[in-house]
Amino acid sequence: MSCEKWSKINSFPNYSVSDHGRIKRLKGYRCKTDRILALTGSNNCGYVIVGLWDYSKCYGNKCYGFSLHRLILEAFISKAPEGTVCHHIDGNKKNNKLSNLEWISPKDNMRHAYGTGLAHGGKGEQNSQAKLTDNKVLMIRYLYKKCGMAYFEIGKLFRVDGQSISNIINLKSWAHI
Repeated sequence: MSCEKWSKINSFPNYSVSDHGRIKRLKGYRCKTDRILALTGSNNCGYVIVGLWDYSKCYGNKCYGFSLHRLILEAFISKAPEGTVCHHIDGNKKNNKLSNLEWISPKDNMRHAYGTGLAHGGKGEQNSQAKLTDNKVLMIRYLYKKCGMAYFEIGKLFRVDGQSISNIINLKSWAHI
């Protein structure tokens, strides 16, 4: 195992990240010794999330949430170049080692996801990006045809935009059901 390198987080000087994918709170205000934080949180996409406290404000302290992989790339490489996203080379969202991270275009990131099977373009709810189920699509069509509801009203119910509802009703999407 190589020697672990640490880099301070510019906007949060009380914290450092390592090239091994760890984060620690540095000795100082409200902290008697350096302390490596447990990485237990994740967002709904499966990425590791950390909460960093900002103690620089005179009135009240505030916690900010960040994706660990972005903090590591920004600390060791650079801020995200415009039009790029953080990419896990091995596809494992929990592997936040610097050697596994890079900035790439969203298009290349999706190519990698489909090429490695992390994302799949199945039809309907079999698609990894689907926000609706087959049953919800059938209900959308019923609400439009039988109840006369407007696209935007149906969209509000299912938390999708009116154009998506139009595409479903006109069989431009979800045409297989």
